Amino acid sequence: MNSRERLLAVLRGQKTDRLPWAPFLTYWWDHNSVVEAERLGEIGFKRAVGADPLMRGHGDRLTHNQHPGLAMFRWNYEKTKITEKADEKRKQVVYETPLGTIEAGYTYSPGGDTWFLTEHPIKTAGDFRILAYMAEDINLTADYEDYEKQIRKNPDTLYLPLISPFSKTAFQSMIEFWVGTEELSYLVTDYAETVENTLAVMYRASMETARLSAASPAQAFITWEDTSTTNISPLWYERYILPEINQWCEILHASGKLYIQHACGHLRYLAPLIAASNIDAIESFSDPPTGNISIMEFSGQLPERIALIGGIEPVFFINATQGELEARVDTLCGHFKGKRFILANADSCPPSVDIDRFGIVSRRVCGNFNMTPPAIRMFGKTARN
Repeated sequence: MNSRERLLAVLRGQKTDRLPWAPFLTYWWDHNSVVEAERLGEIGFKRAVGADPLMRGHGDRLTHNQHPGLAMFRWNYEKTKITEKADEKRKQVVYETPLGTIEAGYTYSPGGDTWFLTEHPIKTAGDFRILAYMAEDINLTADYEDYEKQIRKNPDTLYLPLISPFSKTAFQSMIEFWVGTEELSYLVTDYAETVENTLAVMYRASMETARLSAASPAQAFITWEDTSTTNISPLWYERYILPEINQWCEILHASGKLYIQHACGHLRYLAPLIAASNIDAIESFSDPPTGNISIMEFSGQLPERIALIGGIEPVFFINATQGELEARVDTLCGHFKGKRFILANADSCPPSVDIDRFGIVSRRVCGNFNMTPPAIRMFGKTARN
């Protein structure tokens, strides 16, 4: 049984030889210089440390600064023009439409080598008509070429293409990018009809990408949803987010495909809604302190049909002793043996996690299933400047 077969079997509730171990390397891969690993690419590195390659919304990365998103469709704006102006500290991205212009502002952080969004494009209720126009202006076509190229090169890898042109649900994209949590709180209260009309247009675009995805050769899909009650309420989740997700699931399930939701934050008060949803798996589940409910308690509230991916919380992954890490793996393997569970670090991987920890988990997982541990390749690691 190869990694792709093992991962799909768990997600579908079928028998496997062992629980999969599918580390999530975002941030760790970006900020650590592992020359030998970069030659292998992210997927090759995962194989070298005995892990099961699961690619969450992107293709293989050969160097730290490449993060190619992966989808089964190609899209572009027909009349909307996007221009960018930048200097060393500030960047402005301008969206120009026949109805008007909106701008996003970014500030560069040298310490994190990251551009942070510091100015959301939507600033007034009137700006929503521009966003609605942009959603209507999207031109979509099926495009499986990148996926097929990736799968030919790495047939043992389970790729999870993005299902939405916004990389997440329409409302979550408003929270994180277009509007911002605080401003959206006011606008969705004072101008609910305006917000909801815009969402309806955005939904139409994402339903079309869901149909294109369902018709593709890929078997499972993801959104970078970042679900957490730190920026949404259960009411918002139920009213504005779940209906879109459930419709995606209906489209995918009709073709025998799966939907995986990236939900990395506080989920305690969303558990009943998730349990009643059509979602096939929750990815990047995090125990406290990143999350606010333990994986044991959370899993007890879900029906058996919903898989969980996670179990190794990021702060714990940094600070735990080898003995504590091995004990955690033993506990998770024992509790979830024969269930829909994929062991992973969750959410993303902090850059300071020691490189040897991936191999430690691999060996321990195999030991729990009386399998010969894989030969783990050793690497040196230096922090990037």
